[in-house]
Parts: sequence; C-alpha cells; structure tokens
Amino acid sequence: MDLRNFAKVLENKLKMIYGGNANIVLRENLLLNKEEKLQLEIAEKGEGTGFMVGVKTLFDCFQEGMQLDEIVYEVSKLCEERKGKVEKIERIMARIMSGDKEYIKQRLYVELINYEWNQEKLEKIPYVKKLDLALVYRILMEQDEEERSSILITNDIVEKLHLTTEDLAYAMENTERLFPAKLQSLSDILGVALEEESFYCLTNMESQNGAAMMFLSNKIKEFSRKKGKSCYILPSSVHEVLLLEADNKEEKKIFESMVRNINETEVKPEDRLSNHIYFYDKEKEEIEII
Repeated sequence: MDLRNFAKVLENKLKMIYGGNANIVLRENLLLNKEEKLQLEIAEKGEGTGFMVGVKTLFDCFQEGMQLDEIVYEVSKLCEERKGKVEKIERIMARIMSGDKEYIKQRLYVELINYEWNQEKLEKIPYVKKLDLALVYRILMEQDEEERSSILITNDIVEKLHLTTEDLAYAMENTERLFPAKLQSLSDILGVALEEESFYCLTNMESQNGAAMMFLSNKIKEFSRKKGKSCYILPSSVHEVLLLEADNKEEKKIFESMVRNINETEVKPEDRLSNHIYFYDKEKEEIEII
C-alpha cells in the first residue's frame, strides 16, 4: 500500500466511525521545503474549522508495524483532545478574515527557508530574498508549549485581506517580539562543561523556526563584538544556526562538507535550511555566503 492509497483507506475508516457527524476531507496542502503534503481535515458538525492531520507521519507508523485500527483510534483521540481549541481558533480566524488590519499586524511574523529548493512555491507567496534564502510571511493562530499553528501568507491571502507592502514589512520587527531571540553555548544546551567553547546556537525562545534570527536580531553582531572576531554561521536547520568565531574564511570547505553531510544524514528534508556556509564580517557588519 502506498501513501495515497493509505490516505484513502484512512479517510474511509474515519468516515465510517464518525458517520454523518463530521466532514472528513483529504487535502493536498502547500507546504515549504518539501512536496505537497497530504492531510486529512476533520471537522465535526457545527465546527467551521477542522483539525488537519498529517498523513505521512501516520503512514510511517503503519509501515513500522502499527495496526490501521490503532492508528484510526489515535487520530480520533487526538481530535477529541484538540476539540477545546476549535472555538478559540474560529474566533481568531473570524477576526482575521474580517480584515482587522491592526489585529492581523500584531500576529504577523516571518520564517526563513531555502530559496532555490522552494522556487516554484515562492511564485505563489510574497517573500524577501536573503542571499540564497527567503523570508516568508505567516499569521500566528495559536502558540503553546507543544506546537505553533499559523497561516502561510500566499498571494491570494494578500489580495483577500488587502495587505500592503508596509503591512508585511511590520512582520520583520514583530517576529522577535513574538518569538524573542536566544543565543546559547553548546555547553549550556548539553548541560555539561566543555574544555573549549566553540559553537553557539542562535534560535528563538521556542526553538521553533528560529533560523530567521540570523537576519532579524542583533545577536550575531553582539557575539562578534564580544569575541572581537568575525564568525562563521552554519545553517543547522530552519530552527537554528550555529555561530563559530573565525579569523578568516579559509576553513570554509571543512564546514561546508560537514553541513552537507549532516543535512543528508541527520536533518529531515522539511527542516533543511541550506548547504552553504555564511560569514559575518565584523568590519562590514554584513552576512555573506562564502
């Protein structure tokens, strides 16, 4: 059974369980850094906003030996647990769709993705190009300790909500307000003392999609001034970048090989940021690809 057949079987199973009490639709949604993602939207009667359940993760569980009935049970349990969030999300969505500009602006933020890997999708999305990367815009729906839900702003949404270039520009400064930048040494992250402190991790307080902080915060400039040196910026993932003080650019090939290898073996495709290495020049106060 392939992914799409699995999705159809799962859709039919859930329809049997819910009967006419829920509207269940299989959708192919636009996501970044990966192929179109199959998701099941489950909306119970009276709910305008349904839950989106990613099919690929469930399919992986199925391939690893999890029984289909057990998967169906877990999905229905997940929907029950999330039911309490529906009313709140619907209120937020209604206010957004009403065109309340000030409310929307307070929820705007940006995320960083790879430009080349997402070129086709970026044709449908407003963005700001940064070197070989792109900042894309989102509207925050809800944030808790476990997850963040948001709406990716497409050209259609810009038109529907009458968003201007000035409105979108607000997202740049708003991002660090919503998700403050965080710079930690590797020893702090690991909770152990290291003989030599080399790598520092730049992300946000939630450690979710924090790589954008390389362009939005002053943490790199502060790091460079404190060390009295320029620094390498290694794209660990869309969630964080690593900083390493540098005297020159001569070690580029070593780090580029390391980043490429880690991307291929350790980082999920949807979380990969770039195979390139960046360099913050202390004198110019600029980030460049090397």
